[in-house]
Amino acid sequence: MMFVLSVSHRQAQAAVLEGIARLHQMNIATKRPDDYFAEMVKTDEHMKKVFSKFTLYSIQYFVIFWFHLLLLY
Repeated sequence: MMFVLSVSHRQAQAAVLEGIARLHQMNIATKRPDDYFAEMVKTDEHMKKVFSKFTLYSIQYFVIFWFHLLLLY
């Protein structure tokens, strides 16, 4: 079984390498541009608000959880 997996893995690897070479011959990019993540849907300010609310809710949940736990004992 291990031999079969390694042979099929090598075949897939060879196919990928051949495919990448063909794409390069056709001048098709195979890597993401350096600024791929530069255009985000949400602004940094919006994400800061989301993170702060998430942090606040996490702290509140943590405090309530431990308070209830202390009341039980």
